[in-house]
Amino acid sequence: GDGDEFRISGPTAVAIVRGTDFELSVPEPGVTQIAVYRGRVLVEPRLMEDATTERFELGPGEGAVIREYGVTRVGLPGEPRPVQPDDGAVLVFSAGAKRGVRFDWEAPADATRASFQLAADPACTRLYDERELTVGDGLRMELAPGEYYWRVAAVDDNGLRGPFGPVRTFSVIIDDTPPELELRGWRLGGGGRTLTVWGETVDAINLVVGTGPVPLSGDGAFEVTVPTGAYGGSLTLVVCDEAGNSKEYRLVFRVPDLPVGLVGPTGGTGLNALVSAQSLDPWSLRLALGADYYDWLLGTHQPGQNPLERAAQPWIALSLGLGGWGEFALKAPYVNQIFSDGETFAGMGDLMLAGKLSPPQTSDFTYALYTRVALPTGQTHPEEEVVGLYRPPVDLGWQTPDGRAAPAAGLALQYDFLKGGLLFNLGYDFTAEGGFQGGLGFIWAATDWLSLSVEGQYNLSPLNDFSLIPGFHFRAEDLELSLHVSLPLAGDEVLETGLAIVLFEL
Repeated sequence: GDGDEFRISGPTAVAIVRGTDFELSVPEPGVTQIAVYRGRVLVEPRLMEDATTERFELGPGEGAVIREYGVTRVGLPGEPRPVQPDDGAVLVFSAGAKRGVRFDWEAPADATRASFQLAADPACTRLYDERELTVGDGLRMELAPGEYYWRVAAVDDNGLRGPFGPVRTFSVIIDDTPPELELRGWRLGGGGRTLTVWGETVDAINLVVGTGPVPLSGDGAFEVTVPTGAYGGSLTLVVCDEAGNSKEYRLVFRVPDLPVGLVGPTGGTGLNALVSAQSLDPWSLRLALGADYYDWLLGTHQPGQNPLERAAQPWIALSLGLGGWGEFALKAPYVNQIFSDGETFAGMGDLMLAGKLSPPQTSDFTYALYTRVALPTGQTHPEEEVVGLYRPPVDLGWQTPDGRAAPAAGLALQYDFLKGGLLFNLGYDFTAEGGFQGGLGFIWAATDWLSLSVEGQYNLSPLNDFSLIPGFHFRAEDLELSLHVSLPLAGDEVLETGLAIVLFEL
């Protein structure tokens, strides 16, 4: 009550107080520490006989260290600023997770240590834990579910503790309910090269699609596009909530089997003359065998000439994917020529070199620049001097028109949808009898193992050839086979059939 005197005696001092918050401690024999937080404290030092001193008062924020031989008066360190956990925070953990709670604070400049208290009540009288830590050290504790209160005070190099900062509270709860994901839809793009998925999440804070994190909007919605080649027909989506609960979803998809670049830019998939804009897989190697057969339904020629009626051409082709930027192909035929009078001979046909530049695309629309060169390695009839008399009336890619290299170049465009594609090609043949050439085609993956194609081919040279080329592509496991038939619509009316078999692809 008013007027009452309250004394605390230490080995070297007596503290006399009224209505005051203070702390007196004896850290070691012969030392008394006094820190005042509210009100005033009268201190009577009890020193050795040769080191006497008078009484003195300590006010709020003041402290003293009284030793047997003297007194040190100092200002107390200020209050630390709590950083985490936030006041009123609700920390949610999954049932099997470690419930580690991290405590951090900012200490004043004159502090060397920090005094931490964790309690079950706001007054911090029922303590769960109390400890001192070096300034700069955080604290992590494993806590059971419940409500907690914590505070921290700064300690200076004299060992005097300043006032405690504000008491903060937080709760630890257990949540064993995983978040939910609703997949709204998905689509393949770029002819099956990309997969786009979209949907919404409930109670999730992060989402991983495949191998990468995906940002979520404020309402938990998402949309992401990934390359299909990295996932082999199955994409995993994992959602995780704040408590650490997670749930996995698996999306199974099928990329349509569109035959692209079977024997490089020279065709072989049924789209015989049409150069596809797509390339082989990056750095892939493909070896194929094939055979073409030509039959001139109406063989017209000048007197004294002996044009071909039929030609059988087996070939081998090697294609190399150039890191997703295109491909390079080499096609080597072996020609068996059948003449109208029954005379035949055989030998190497012209080598065909082809290259295609197609920048990597993730959209449904792709484009490519291509070039091809026929090298005059094919043999001529041994009894004739004029090469032109014994070549077909159109350039079939296995014999050059005048014994020189036959170059051609052009642009290919392609638009892909879920199970097929539209292709357009425009090029120019630079040989003496060449001109603009190209085609317009359509390809459709009818089933997992069968694709159908149809192409309109044109050659705006002096010969003005037009053909319709239907075909199909069959695939079972590692076996690939394609067949096409060229039906003449105008020009010299050459009936052509072709067969190609993929031996292997690396």
